[in-house]
Amino acid sequence: MGIFDPVKLSAQCNCPNGDPIDSVIYTRNLSGILPFNSNVTFPRFDPAIGALSCVRISGNVTTTLTMDLVNRDNTARVSYEMFYTRVTSLTGPGISVSANENRIYGPYDLGQATVDPDTMVAIGPDTLFNNRFITQQTSNTVPYTGASGTVSITYYNNGSYLMTQGNDNFGLNVAASSVVALRMVYYWCPNIVLPTSINSFSVVRKNGMVNVLWASNDEIPNNSYVVEYSTDGKNFKAVTERKSAGDGSAYYSYEFDPAVAGTTGRLYFRIREVDEKGRKRYTAVKTISFTENGNLNPVVYPNPAVKNVTIQFEAPQSGPMDIDLVNVSGQILEHQAQTTNKSSNLTISLQKRYIKGLYWLRVRNRETGNQSVTRLSLQ
Repeated sequence: MGIFDPVKLSAQCNCPNGDPIDSVIYTRNLSGILPFNSNVTFPRFDPAIGALSCVRISGNVTTTLTMDLVNRDNTARVSYEMFYTRVTSLTGPGISVSANENRIYGPYDLGQATVDPDTMVAIGPDTLFNNRFITQQTSNTVPYTGASGTVSITYYNNGSYLMTQGNDNFGLNVAASSVVALRMVYYWCPNIVLPTSINSFSVVRKNGMVNVLWASNDEIPNNSYVVEYSTDGKNFKAVTERKSAGDGSAYYSYEFDPAVAGTTGRLYFRIREVDEKGRKRYTAVKTISFTENGNLNPVVYPNPAVKNVTIQFEAPQSGPMDIDLVNVSGQILEHQAQTTNKSSNLTISLQKRYIKGLYWLRVRNRETGNQSVTRLSLQ
C-alpha cells in the first residue's frame, strides 16, 4: 500500500530553488523459506503528483539457518568443518546492493556410520542476518515513472558452503527461514502551481486527437502559455505557444496530434506560463492514453471547489471506488466509497467545510487496483 510520508526528507534528494522534498512510500513483506530469487513489484510513480527526483529501495532482513550434518563414512570417525557464506541482495533499475555473512561451523567429530550412535549433528538455529539493513538510491527515475504499471525489484537470498575439513562422504540438509521487509520511497518535488490566472487545465481524447484545454481569469498582459508534452513524464517538448488575451477571463484550446510524438500510447501534458521577465511556472501534469484500458487519470471540476466535486475519468469505470481527501502533510481527512457501473464520472459532496488551500484527491478502483492522485484546491 502506498502512503504519503509527512516528513520532508530533503537530505535524500533536492528540489529546484530549495523547495522542500516530499515522498511516497510503498512496502512489501516476504517470509518463510524463500526462493533464491523473488520478484517483487511496486507501483510506478504517477507524474501527475509531481516531479520524481530520486528513488530509494531498502530491505530489512532477518535470516535464521538450521542444518543437519551426517557422517556417511562406514570405515572411520571423521572430523568435519565448513565455511558457510550467506548472501542477500536487491537489484532493480539503477539499483544493486548486497550484504553477506560468513560463519565457520565445526569441527564436529562424527561417529562411524552404521557403527557409532553419534553420526549426526544438528546445527542452529543460527541467526545470520539480524535486522540487516541494505539500501541504495538512484536518480535514474525514468523506469519508475508512469501513470500506470509496475516496476520489478529482485530480492536474492542464497547460501553456499565449503568443507574445509573432513571428506566427501557426508550428508547435509540446509533450511534457511527469512523475514524480509522491503521498502520503496519515491522522493518527489511538487509541481510549481501557476498563479491564479489559470483556474482549470484538462486533456481530453476526441476523434483520435488530444484536446488540451485551459482557462484563466485576471489575466496578466504580456504573459504567454506554452503547451508541452512528454512520452515518459520526465522529458517535455514544447508544441505551441499562446499569448495571453490581456485583462479579464479567457479560454484556450489546442488540438494535439499523437502522431507528432511517434506513439499512440501514454502521453503527458503540462502548461508552462512565462511572464514578461522570463519567469516560468508550470501546471500539474495531466496524462492520457489511447491504448490502455480502464485508466483513471481523473480531471476534477470545479477546481477550486467548495463542497461538490465532479471526478471525470479517462475511461469508464466499474466497481467499488475509494475516494480520499488528503492534506499536504499526508493525512486522510475524509474517505468516501462509491460504486460505479461503466461510468465516466462521479460526484462527491464533501462532508465538512475545510480551510482554504491545496489538497490531494486520491481515487482508487478497488476492483482493478488502478489508483491516481490529483490536486484539488478548496475555497
